[in-house]
Order: sequence, then structure tokens, then C-alpha cells
Amino acid sequence: NLSDRGGQLGRHVEIEVAAPLTIARLVELTGARAPEGADLSLTVTAVRSLEQGRPGDLVFIDGARRAESLAHTRAT
Repeated sequence: NLSDRGGQLGRHVEIEVAAPLTIARLVELTGARAPEGADLSLTVTAVRSLEQGRPGDLVFIDGARRAESLAHTRAT
């Protein structure tokens, strides 16, 4: 469980995963809900900030104020 107390996570989050995971497996592990029509076969190889996200990356946003930025990320 990541918490951004005081804005410390911000723009510099970069975590490589030990073994690629599919979105389906992440949903299963976390109990999250994938949006209808989501491609659950996509593979995640890293976690990065929204600004640094690229194909194969999972990004995290906290709140609606940054949600519009999702349209501009290259992250999976």
C-alpha cells in the first residue's frame, strides 16, 4: 500500500517488477475493478510516474485532478 504523505512519491516513482504481470493477474491480486472493455492481457513490467510512463508501465494517480492527464500518457 503506497501512500504519498507530503508529496514524496510525486514525479520520481520508478519500480521495475521482478516478473511481468498481466492486468488480469493484477486485478486478481488486488481485487481492483478493470474498466469495461479493458484489455486484461496487457503486460506490466514497471511502475512509473504519470509523466514517465511508457508502454508496459503501470501508473498511479491519486484523485480526479490528474485524471485528465491519463489521456496523454504512453503507459499501459
